[in-house]
Amino acid sequence: MAGVAKEAVVPIEATLLSLAIVFVFARLFLRLVRQRQKLTLSDWILIASLCDAIALFTTDAMAYNLGGMDEYDPKAPEPPVADQIKLMKVSFAGNYFYDTGIYIPKLAMLAFYFKLIPKTMPLLRKALYGVSALTLTFAVTTCFLDTFWCGPNVSVNWDLKGTCSTFDSKDVFRIDWVLNFISDLLIFAIPFPLLHGLQLSRRYIIGLIATFSTGIITIGASVGRFATVESIKAWTNVCKLSAIRRTCRALVLTWNQTCCP
Repeated sequence: MAGVAKEAVVPIEATLLSLAIVFVFARLFLRLVRQRQKLTLSDWILIASLCDAIALFTTDAMAYNLGGMDEYDPKAPEPPVADQIKLMKVSFAGNYFYDTGIYIPKLAMLAFYFKLIPKTMPLLRKALYGVSALTLTFAVTTCFLDTFWCGPNVSVNWDLKGTCSTFDSKDVFRIDWVLNFISDLLIFAIPFPLLHGLQLSRRYIIGLIATFSTGIITIGASVGRFATVESIKAWTNVCKLSAIRRTCRALVLTWNQTCCP
């Protein structure tokens, strides 16, 4: 599998980010204009998630301009020291916007589930509390891991003579991915027991199952990103899959909140 041309990465990300913005604004339009309701906690978290996606796109665009997506060429002249340090700082910041920021839409989904799942289903609500606590724990763990993996002095991450970089660490990537994948699976599974308690027609229940099942798209994008990093190291593909995952998450969250009772 060949890597995506570096010139195509930023336009692809921009297109997918634009789709995510459309999905989010469609949700807000429906809430504020059509339904004439105030924004819910889930809506506000969704807005925060969109801001995070914009910040991540910005760091990717900066990395591209600094040569962060160029193929290694031993004959190429060495970039200025200032640019190398700036690129390392941008990469370090990007870790937060993706690794930790990816939990923001998860929290929006969980906030929506608290509204969706009635108190007459105490076991499912207890499970929801448990998954919420676990997701928050994973988010905090990821943030601390990305920050202090190389020790309390985080500036070592942009030290040209340093021997440690969170951004380049496969161990950090694997740990972050496992935590993210587990939380994705748990959040994906929560709504299905709810279907047993709904007094709806079979056709509508099938529609709900199809709606919730769109969450598998985000899981598939996550697995694809993991396989890409582990096998071919095509960082342009990684950026593309990251953008796909962000867009899918916005689509899933917007679709679920719009279509479900």
